[in-house]
Amino acid sequence: MNVRNKRLTDEQFHKIRKDVLLQWETGKEINLEEAVAYRRQLPVKNCAITMKNAKENGNFVAMAQIGRAPFEQTLDGIHYIEENSDASAEDTMFTIYSDSYTRKSNFAMAQKGIERSIQEGTTMLNGYPIVNYGVKYARKLQEAIKSPLLLNTADEDSRLQLEIALASGWSGYSCRSIQEVIAHCKDIPLEEMIRHTQYEDRLVGYYTEASTPVLAQIASNLTGYDIAAFHVVTVVTQALLAAEQGVKHIEMEHGLGMNLVQDVAMLKVCEKLTQYYLDKFGYEGITLTTAIFPYLGSWPLDVDKSTALIAWNTIIGIMGGATCIIFKCADEAFGTPTKESMASATKLGKHLMKILRNQTLPESKELDIEKQMIELEARAIIDKLFEMGEGDLAVGMVKGVEAGVLDTMFAPWRWLKGKVLLVRDVRGALRYLDHGNVPLPKEVIEYNREKIAERERTENITVDLNTLIQDVGWASRLK
Repeated sequence: MNVRNKRLTDEQFHKIRKDVLLQWETGKEINLEEAVAYRRQLPVKNCAITMKNAKENGNFVAMAQIGRAPFEQTLDGIHYIEENSDASAEDTMFTIYSDSYTRKSNFAMAQKGIERSIQEGTTMLNGYPIVNYGVKYARKLQEAIKSPLLLNTADEDSRLQLEIALASGWSGYSCRSIQEVIAHCKDIPLEEMIRHTQYEDRLVGYYTEASTPVLAQIASNLTGYDIAAFHVVTVVTQALLAAEQGVKHIEMEHGLGMNLVQDVAMLKVCEKLTQYYLDKFGYEGITLTTAIFPYLGSWPLDVDKSTALIAWNTIIGIMGGATCIIFKCADEAFGTPTKESMASATKLGKHLMKILRNQTLPESKELDIEKQMIELEARAIIDKLFEMGEGDLAVGMVKGVEAGVLDTMFAPWRWLKGKVLLVRDVRGALRYLDHGNVPLPKEVIEYNREKIAERERTENITVDLNTLIQDVGWASRLK
C-alpha cells in the first residue's frame, strides 16, 4: 500500500505540483510567491476568520450556493443574493460549485459548455468552470463581492481547481476523502483519493502558513441516507488526515437526517470526538466550527413544502449549536437553483437565525441516550480503523472499506460493500435494519433493534426492505 497518513515533504509536494499545473493551460498562470503576496494584501474577507469570529461571538453564518457557466451570471447571482439577503463578510459566505465536466477533469467539454452558454445566453453547465476561466476571473469574483468565497468541488481530482481558487484569494474549500468517493465517485480507489486529498490539504497548509488562513469544510453529506455515527467517523478521520498536512481551520459539516434529537446529538458528539482525537495525536492550534447541510434525500416538488424543509433544516442547525447554515432552495427539487430562489432561502434562514438566537435544544434523557449510542459506535469504528492500519489511519481506512467496517447504502462507488440497510424509527430517526460488517458495540445493536421494534408495535407493521424503500422518499411524500 502506497498511502500513509504522513505529511508531504516539500520535495514531494512540488514534484506533484508540476503535473497538477499541466492539467490545463490556466495552471501555467499560477505562481506561488505572487499568489501569497496577492492574498496578503486582500481586505479581511475570509471564510476561516468569519467562522471563527461568529463562533466566538455566538453568531450565525449563512452560506448560499451559486455557480453558472457564464462568468457574468455567476457574478450577477452573487450580487443578487447579497443585495436581497443583507449579506456582509461577517454573516455570509458563498459556495461556488464547479460543473460536472470540471469535477471530472474534462476541461475540454467544460470549454464547449462555456461557448454554448454564451451562444444560448443561458447556462449550459450546472456550475462554474473555474479551471477554464482561470485565476484572472476567479480574482474578479473575489474582488467584486462583499462575502468570502469557498470552492465546493467534487469527484476524483480537484487539485487544479483548488490551485486556482487559492491563488485567487478564495479562502475555503471542500476537504474530502471517504465523503467524496461515497457521494460522487464510481471507480477511484480510496487510496488514490486520499493521495489527492493530501496534496490539497498540504496546499492549504502552505497558504495558511505563508499568507492568510483557509477554511477546510469537511463534509459528511455522504449519500444523504446514512447513520449518524458514520457522519461523525467521516469528519473525524478526514480532520486527522487534514491536520497532518498542516490544515488549521476546520468546519465540521454534516448532512442532516431530519430527526431533531438524532441530528443535534450527532453535531455535539462530532465536535467532542474530533477535538478528542486531534488532542490524542498531538495536533495543536486547530480551530473547530460546525455547519449543517440540508437533507439530501428527495424533496417535494411543491414550493411551499420545500420551503418547510428549508426552515426545518435551519432550525435543527440552530438548535444544535451549529455556526454555519448551508442552504438549498426550492428549485433544487427539480433543477439547478436560480438566484431568486437561493436569495429567498437565504433570507428565510437568516430571519430564523434572528428569531431563534441563543436557543438550543435542552438536555434530556432522550438526547443523552442518543449521544451515548452515537459516541459508542463512532469510537468503535475509529479505533478499529487504527487497529487495522497498525496505527496509521490512512491505511486503516483503506482496509476498513475492504472489510466493510466503513459502509453505508446507496453509494455509486463500486469499492463499497453496501451491506448496511437503514430504516427510520417511529420518530423518523435512522436505525440499522442490517449493520453488515460495521463493528457495533452490543449496546448499539440492541438500541437499534428496540427502536425498530417500537415502530413495528406502533404502526402494526413488520419492518423490512419494503419499509426501507418507503422511507427513502419519506420527506417528499408526506401529506
